[in-house]
Amino acid sequence: ELKGDWRSVFRRLGAIEAITVEDVQRVAQNTFRRSNRTVAMIKTTDDEPQPTATAE
Repeated sequence: ELKGDWRSVFRRLGAIEAITVEDVQRVAQNTFRRSNRTVAMIKTTDDEPQPTATAE
């Protein structure tokens, strides 16, 4: 996530490079839990009848 000046990435490069596999796993285990999950079913409207043209 970037906030403010684009050069902030370069000022924080040391902190970014210090992130370990364990850090990522810890955050993932906390974030991706069943209790945090939302399930949605998205249905298209293709099943609805479409109007047909009639001859006049």
